[in-house]
Amino acid sequence: MGNLHNFGLSMAVYASDHDGTFPETLDELYPIYVASLQTFACPDDGSSMTICEDIESSYHFLGSVSRGMWSPDLIVAYDKAGNHLGWRNGLFADSHVQKPQEWNFTERCQQNLEQLKASEGWGKLSQERRKQIEAFYSDALTAFDEPHLPAELGAVESAIEQTGVLLPLCDKLIGEPPAKVKVIAALPVAAMYKDYVGLYLASVSQKFPSMVSLRIANMGSEQGRQVMKGNCLECATVLINGKSAFDFGEAPGDKLQLKGPELSAPGVRRALAAGLKEVYGDSVPELPPLPPEE
Repeated sequence: MGNLHNFGLSMAVYASDHDGTFPETLDELYPIYVASLQTFACPDDGSSMTICEDIESSYHFLGSVSRGMWSPDLIVAYDKAGNHLGWRNGLFADSHVQKPQEWNFTERCQQNLEQLKASEGWGKLSQERRKQIEAFYSDALTAFDEPHLPAELGAVESAIEQTGVLLPLCDKLIGEPPAKVKVIAALPVAAMYKDYVGLYLASVSQKFPSMVSLRIANMGSEQGRQVMKGNCLECATVLINGKSAFDFGEAPGDKLQLKGPELSAPGVRRALAAGLKEVYGDSVPELPPLPPEE
C-alpha cells in the first residue's frame, strides 16, 4: 500500500509539470519522478508483470487522462490479480490509496467508466484510447481469476452432508461475482461450530447466487491470514459488504478484536438478513432456516 501511495505522489508531481495530465506509461515517471523501480512492486507480489520496456509492475495503470476528465474519486491504478485475497489496493487520482473490498471496488470501477464516458473529453479521445480505458476498468471487474464453485458441482450439499467438512469450500467463490451482497467469512475451519457457520453461509449463497456471493477464508492457511491482515482482524468474523454486525472492542493499533456477542449461526443469519434488506429492500427473499446441529 505504501508503494502505491508513493507511486501516486510521483504521478501528482508529474501532472503538475504537465498541465494536469497523467503520464501515458510508467516509463515516463522513471527515473525523474520515481527514483526506484521498487515503487512499482507490491511486496506480496510473487510474479510482477512487464508493463513497458524494462519495467515490471504489480499494478494495472490507467495511463494519460487530461485534467478536465478526472476527479478525485477516479481509480487510476490497482493491484494485479493475485497480490491479495479479498481486497485490492486502489490508487485514486488525488493520490490517496484505499483497499476497498472487492464488492466496493468493482462497483467503483463501473462508476468511474461511466463517469469518463459522460465527460466532454471522452469524445475527443481516439478510438484506440477509448478502448484502452474501457479495458482498464473492464479488466478490474475480472482481475481476480479465483476458483469458482458452480452450483452444479454439488460441493456445498456434499460438504453439508459430512459434518464439519468445510475445507473443500475455502478460498473459492460461491455465488456469482455481480451479486450485490458480498460475504467474507474468516473462520477457524478446524472448529466444528464455526464450520457450521460457514456451511450455512455456503448454502445461502448457492440458493441465491445472484444476490449473495461468499468467500470462506481458512484462518489457518496463508490465504486466510492475508484476509485477516487486509481487514485488520485478529479473530474470526463474518464481513457483509465490508462491515461486521458484531461488536468489536478496542485493541492496540488499528486492529479489531471481537469482544461482543459470540459469532454464531443464528447471529450470522440475522446479520445476513439485515444486509440483504439494506441492499434489496422489501424484495429480499426469506433465508432458509438453520438446519439442526449434529
